[in-house]
Amino acid sequence: MTLFSKDKKGIGFRIGIAVLGCCFLTACQGSSPGEAADAGASGLEAAQIPVVVQAVAYQPMEKTVLFGGLLTPSDQVGIMGGGAGSRLERILIEVGDRVTKGQTVAVMDHRDLELNAANLEIQISQAQLNLERNRALEETGAATRVQIEQMEDQIKQLEIQRENLALQQERLVVSAPIGGIVDTIVATEGQLASAQTVIGTIVNIDTLEFKVDVGENYIQGVKQGDVLQVRIPSMSDRIVEARIKSVPPNINPATKAFAVVMEIDNADNELKGGLYAETSLVVERRDNVITVPQYALLEIDQSRIVYVAEDGVARRREVEVGLTLGDVAEIVSGLNEGEQVVVEGQYSLADGAAVLVTARGDAS
Repeated sequence: MTLFSKDKKGIGFRIGIAVLGCCFLTACQGSSPGEAADAGASGLEAAQIPVVVQAVAYQPMEKTVLFGGLLTPSDQVGIMGGGAGSRLERILIEVGDRVTKGQTVAVMDHRDLELNAANLEIQISQAQLNLERNRALEETGAATRVQIEQMEDQIKQLEIQRENLALQQERLVVSAPIGGIVDTIVATEGQLASAQTVIGTIVNIDTLEFKVDVGENYIQGVKQGDVLQVRIPSMSDRIVEARIKSVPPNINPATKAFAVVMEIDNADNELKGGLYAETSLVVERRDNVITVPQYALLEIDQSRIVYVAEDGVARRREVEVGLTLGDVAEIVSGLNEGEQVVVEGQYSLADGAAVLVTARGDAS
């Protein structure tokens, strides 16, 4: 029984080997040489790591700081009443009216001055008549030279009074101190007003000013005459140009900043005073530097590295990083112009790994 069992097991083993051999031969006979080659190529491609690359190039870098503030009219002047105190008879303007410098905008009651002027003219006429009579009498000895001179002095004094009255009458006709647009009217017709009474205000928005407070760390990059781009968020992010008008020589001790004033040409008056605006000041600039996206950088063993694709192979490069701005980093050393830096797929790489350059978004 024992011998028979061993022979039986041996026969079963040999039968199994024969079956496997037949299966192997059948598989080989069913595969063509081309299919076998394709299978090998597919295995090689699967070993390549898909990556996205970016060519290294020289470009400028600018460090900017965002500042915000309100637009203000270049000129804003009050319309003042006239005289020592008279009734405001008429206001000839309304808010929004465009006026020219010297245009009459209000009239004060000047009837008292007109009466005084009329009486003064009578006095002057009478004095001149008396002078002529006394000159005739002087020839006959009935009037002295001293009397004649006194009358002449009297007429001069009356003429000075006439000039003063005329000046007072002019002041009661209120004119626009500047050309522009009427911004406010705060007085009402019929009220008493004097030279210290504000009737309203006129603004000139043909040129707007934009003031920003710049800290001491950034003021060195701000120069008078520089032209900046200013964004107006409330006007669909409209961009306008502004020229730096003034940079103060001293810091404001209250704000610890320099009040830099810019001018914006607004000849079409589309911009309005009080609108919020923003601008970015260039506080540091470097020309012709090599840059890479910051996300292309890896940190390994306290070293900053990138991968460069060379002939289908990833090469590890240790780099020295300089200025960093947002998503961009300056590379001081370690890269050369024209090299292909891996910007996607770098986390799956090792030095010498096979890579397949693909379009952005295809690397995984």
